[in-house]
Amino acid sequence: MRYNGWILILLIIVTLSCTIQIVSAEPPIPEGRPGYLLPFHSPYANQSFEKICENGNCLSVTDVYPTNWSFRSPPFFLNMSKYHAFMNISSDSGDKYISEIWYFNDWDEFSHGREQILQYLNRSGTVSNITLDFNETYASTNNSFIEGFKIRQIDVIQYNSNSTSGYFIIFGSYYFPGPNYYIAYYGVVGSSDIGEQSSRLKRIMIIVPQFMNSSRSNVVNPEVPLASLPDAPIPLPVLVTLVELVTSIAVIAAMIAIFVSRLLKKR
Repeated sequence: MRYNGWILILLIIVTLSCTIQIVSAEPPIPEGRPGYLLPFHSPYANQSFEKICENGNCLSVTDVYPTNWSFRSPPFFLNMSKYHAFMNISSDSGDKYISEIWYFNDWDEFSHGREQILQYLNRSGTVSNITLDFNETYASTNNSFIEGFKIRQIDVIQYNSNSTSGYFIIFGSYYFPGPNYYIAYYGVVGSSDIGEQSSRLKRIMIIVPQFMNSSRSNVVNPEVPLASLPDAPIPLPVLVTLVELVTSIAVIAAMIAIFVSRLLKKR
């Protein structure tokens, strides 16, 4: 009897400790949030963290910022936010690609940054609004996890210039608590036919599961601050924390119920 009681107490202590860790867990600081939109940020089913191949032509990461906190400006575009990240990607064929991400947690700063980049793009290259379809891209991976991604189409800004050509995605997200805004670019380095590079760029973009698999928490090119939108969803990290907390409480309640039941039977 005493032995079982001590086991119960130990299990409750362990569960409570885990619960405290869950409750005290915080989302990443703003400096860490731009990286969530970089390709290869996290591994997924049947794919390497550092490399992905298509028809024998492999892509690999050659440079990432921030790898430390020394300041480096984005290589191709304006530095619209103090929270930014970028990644250089190379292919076996010799083509080079770039991803540049800017993060904002303030609507006014985001609106100003968006206006800045749109003015810059119109001055320095050719701009058009298009819709990218990812259904064929998903199917070509033969990966059930990727094929199940929720976002099937995305409205993007297509940009063409002599230095880089690619796609801009501008959106707001509830992925982290509070309003979050992103301007993300995925492009090829140098003068290139964007039509010929579209398949490869879409392949790079789907290696961002945090965005491609969370359509409910993304608002493309928002016209009003996210906080004013009706029926705002619970941010995913907060939702996961709540589920874990409820599960921990349920486990404790179940253990207590079993202990009390056994105690009553012995009496």
